[in-house]
Amino acid sequence: MDLELKECYSGTCLPGTPKVVFGSKASTSDFYVKNKAYGDFLLEKFNASTTDSASAAVALTSLSNGKLFVVFQGVSNVVGVKSSDSASGYLASYKAFLAATKFINSISTQGLACQ
Repeated sequence: MDLELKECYSGTCLPGTPKVVFGSKASTSDFYVKNKAYGDFLLEKFNASTTDSASAAVALTSLSNGKLFVVFQGVSNVVGVKSSDSASGYLASYKAFLAATKFINSISTQGLACQ
């Protein structure tokens, strides 16, 4: 995917180069996972690299209606590490928005009209 992702916002820079990752497995939870041992367990047992509290509702609704779905997540925190600041959270959200926009713009509008 040809997508430029910024590393800094408002004086805060990410510790590494941002990237788009395809095919990651996520888990869902109704709480923020802070416990590193639990995060490691989710990764080892279920190969779930992220945890969020929203995409499960999208998945359940979509699959219940026989529809495919895509989830774009902007990940800005790491289990067991102090929560990131708002600038890092903004960068993660903005990057997810850019990836979703690029994906949507790559879909033929003719194909969408048929569904």
